[in-house]
Amino acid sequence: MSVDSAVSVTRDKLSQDWLDWDVSKGDLDAINREVANLTPAERNEFIGKLSNDDIKNWTQEIDGTMGSLSAGERGELFNRLAEGLDGPQTTRFVEAFDGSSGGLEAFADAIASHGGSDAKTAFIAAVKGDINSEYKATQGTWGNSETEAAGKVLASLANDPQAFQQAVGSLSKEQLQDVMNVAMGRKYIVDFSGRTAGTTQYDPSVLTGILNAAQGADLPTRTAVFEAAMPQLQTMQGDNVGLLGAEPYVDGVAQAMGKVLSRDEAVEAGLLKIPEAPAGVSMDANIADTHKHEFPNPGDMVWFKEQVQGGGPWDYKTQGAQYENYGNFHFGVVAAAMDIPEQVGLRGAGWVQIDSNTTQDGWGKPYDLGDSSYGDDPRDQAQIKAGYDYYNSGMWRVWAD
Repeated sequence: MSVDSAVSVTRDKLSQDWLDWDVSKGDLDAINREVANLTPAERNEFIGKLSNDDIKNWTQEIDGTMGSLSAGERGELFNRLAEGLDGPQTTRFVEAFDGSSGGLEAFADAIASHGGSDAKTAFIAAVKGDINSEYKATQGTWGNSETEAAGKVLASLANDPQAFQQAVGSLSKEQLQDVMNVAMGRKYIVDFSGRTAGTTQYDPSVLTGILNAAQGADLPTRTAVFEAAMPQLQTMQGDNVGLLGAEPYVDGVAQAMGKVLSRDEAVEAGLLKIPEAPAGVSMDANIADTHKHEFPNPGDMVWFKEQVQGGGPWDYKTQGAQYENYGNFHFGVVAAAMDIPEQVGLRGAGWVQIDSNTTQDGWGKPYDLGDSSYGDDPRDQAQIKAGYDYYNSGMWRVWAD
């Protein structure tokens, strides 16, 4: 079977006129048989000899209303094509593709599982102009098929660090962020009864796949991927409740991030700022202890007060002035872990400052409205806020002490 014969059959089966006005399922099956009889290299040549209009027409009919291929037949066809396509022909096929969104995702699956690295990087470059992570209220999902497809193909480059770097480098910072956002696999489910605000399901398998693929890349690429994953971790940290929330997945994402960058690398990149801690202090252990006593149990609040009060085991400022920033930062972290609202934590720190007669004029009062230090040293308040931000970002999950 020659390539020219396959091209001729394809064009004949896709042709339409007043006597033959539709492409039938039989026509599509005939084209499939032609493709199946070609070698991978011949399939690349075959696509190269089809015009852009041929590809556009073919992909329309594959998902057509009158005689489309089944999902399995479509997947088998795309797998065969992906085995042979090089970068240029992958680009042409994607740019001329005019099938359904499901068809594009199926082609992405084929490229991810059967394509070479050149085809994968070409696929990502071809769809990047359409990448976005906008929320679609009618479907309860984020992004579009191009963005979802780009994430799948990017994750498939785990065994080729150079190609992974090339693919990431072809995306802008915003495009990479959009890909990571959609790769989180969120889906909002409306409660039509009106009794709840609804729930959000997660499937971050593509997100963790991208993070795993990044492990072998160079430092700039790893840093870019890690930074792009940080907002997703924060989203999951904030929705870490119940079976339909992010609870089953958030630690897996955090641990995958911890294999992309070390804590020192994240600090060096300016992505993480934690004040110097006294020797032997374990933030992980203290957060874990706090989780055992989470608010609102009154007895647990007594326990918490005993830990953080002046002279208590978590009053790290007593170990030296150089640990004052850490003491306030740590208070913000464990207060957030205790589910104490940030405003309560900040005002509580002000009450302690006033009660100890160490407040100053201009530092405000705990009952102030608007911008205030509530009686506390503004520098201490800044560290407490940073501690709350650190906990709420989920970054405390990423590395073990």
